[in-house]
Amino acid sequence: MENTKRISSNRKIASFILVLVFSLSIILQIMPSVKATFAGGSGTIGDPYQISNVTQLQEMQGFLSSYFILINNIDATITSTWNDGSGFIPINGFGGSFDGQNHTISNLYINNVTYSNTGFIGYNGGTIKNLGLINVNITGLDDTSGVVGYNNGHVTNCYSTGVVKGRDYIGGIGGDTLPFSVITNCYSRCKVISTNIDAGGLVGWNQGIITNCYATGNVLSSTHAGGLIGYEYQGTVTNCYSTGTVTAPTYAGGLIGVNYNWWGIITCCYWDIQTSGMESSQGGEGRTTAQMTYPYEGYDPPCAGLYQGWDLANYMGNTTSIWVHDDPQNGGYPLFRTDYVPHPSPTQDIIVTLAFYGPYWDINHDGNTNYLDVSSLVSHYGDTVTPRPPRYKGDDRWDITGDGAVDYLDISSLVTHYGERWLVP
Repeated sequence: MENTKRISSNRKIASFILVLVFSLSIILQIMPSVKATFAGGSGTIGDPYQISNVTQLQEMQGFLSSYFILINNIDATITSTWNDGSGFIPINGFGGSFDGQNHTISNLYINNVTYSNTGFIGYNGGTIKNLGLINVNITGLDDTSGVVGYNNGHVTNCYSTGVVKGRDYIGGIGGDTLPFSVITNCYSRCKVISTNIDAGGLVGWNQGIITNCYATGNVLSSTHAGGLIGYEYQGTVTNCYSTGTVTAPTYAGGLIGVNYNWWGIITCCYWDIQTSGMESSQGGEGRTTAQMTYPYEGYDPPCAGLYQGWDLANYMGNTTSIWVHDDPQNGGYPLFRTDYVPHPSPTQDIIVTLAFYGPYWDINHDGNTNYLDVSSLVSHYGDTVTPRPPRYKGDDRWDITGDGAVDYLDISSLVTHYGERWLVP
């Protein structure tokens, strides 16, 4: 296999040393003259620097061992005009902590075809968490991704969308990962393109620990392409899935492109054989779309054969599980509980909402709040009134008929279609 020379630890060690030397040189050049211009904070664990705009993001390069928090969403569109078209300069040699606090960075642009370690964070030896990178447009050489190009630290609760391109070791969340690095509770919807080897929807080359992640973006490479991981080498991958189309002339897999000597440990992971166009993978289990999506044709997960061992449960009344069952929001595939937006359901969200509003919705005065009340409302008033249902995570979720209005027609539609199934114990 042509990629076996890549397995030598010499490359990893040499690359690691080069990154350290590069980072040290930057620190020595920048630190004496840089004065923090962040929105607040002092860079400590108890008082992290506060970042509120894209210029402050770039200034992180001068404070590589500090603590940061993102205090609002940032539109980074302007980066496409920076540095003569090269865009944002990846933060390399990062060893601190960046907490996005569930905010997002949108439209980040990087066109860095000369250097490796490309992404929002080029080289990570610290912690990146609770961050979304939306609609990235990132082009690099090797070790390129939407979040971390080269990972030797922790990436948790992060996601990326957009397009990521490069030569070798290209992924949606991580381009290249070192042993004992961690990526957990992350997902990517990026389209991933490698002009040479090792492209994965989540990670291009993996030696680390990946847990509870998924990728839905399409993957294209000259060789070694996987819906989740392009090239797996002695890492561990647990409770993950992928759905994106995978395209490569050789060594293409629905979940894993190449699992060298089958040394990578792949546990309870799945890929969609229909959407990926792949019947095989060097790790994981292939399932049809109907099997992988709610209500899981032929299965009752988590169970043997599908999402076995996953922390997967219904959303309502659930404040602890990692995954929840999904219907329309994520195409029916399992979704992180923290990302779930409740929507009208005949047996869950609507009844809970009506019950919350209590006696006001007890239309028939029987002491209960259930489908009989909304049925009575429609029967008695028909189209002469337009009652607005209680607000629950946005009125758009109540526009059942899709006519742009929230009114009696939506309630009537639900009663007509679901009837007594509105009633829950």
